[in-house]
Amino acid sequence: MFDHLEVAPNVLVTGTGAAFLPRSRTAIIADVHLGYAHAARRRGGYLPAIETATAVATRTIAMLDILGAERLVIAGDLRHSTRDVDAAEHHEVDTFLAMIRSRVTVEYVAGNHDRGASARQSMEIDDIHVVHAPPSHTPDIWTICGHLHPVALVRDETGAGERFPCFLVGEHVVVLPAFSAWAGGTPARRLRSMLPPGRWRTVAVHDTRLYPIADHS
Repeated sequence: MFDHLEVAPNVLVTGTGAAFLPRSRTAIIADVHLGYAHAARRRGGYLPAIETATAVATRTIAMLDILGAERLVIAGDLRHSTRDVDAAEHHEVDTFLAMIRSRVTVEYVAGNHDRGASARQSMEIDDIHVVHAPPSHTPDIWTICGHLHPVALVRDETGAGERFPCFLVGEHVVVLPAFSAWAGGTPARRLRSMLPPGRWRTVAVHDTRLYPIADHS
């Protein structure tokens, strides 16, 4: 079992970057950005396809099996390209969904990269709200979201540092780290000015473990 932390009744954050709702056996991830490497190459850059759709699906299925999840909800940005998505990227999405749907139910809400997709804008599960972008004000009920790709910056006394995907946990809000292995990120401290006021906890993710870190990260 990988590391997990209960941040609210029926809301766990896990060392895979997913939230888990035990009551309904639902895992929630965000910002998968399938097709990222394809899009980079098409636009003149080069990224090796280190984590293909099949690899992402295999990683996801392993997580679902360990959690005992019966349902996967994707909180936006399943794919990477927006208006110029091509056939190769559609194939990545189809491959991923086919593999996951062979094991569990899959649902998703639309993100800013999912233009044209037939997805709802939000959903409620076990009295928990799931959306893509974080709310601008403190919500009345727990809200799980993504979009911001938060990372924690950890430095030693020499100034050397490393970046780790992280959860941001505030009052009734959980911001998920990006599930994509390619996704960049924005430092947690910088993001706090864009989030509802109040105390925010930073919980870094590394090698299936969780590391709550100091507020100055």
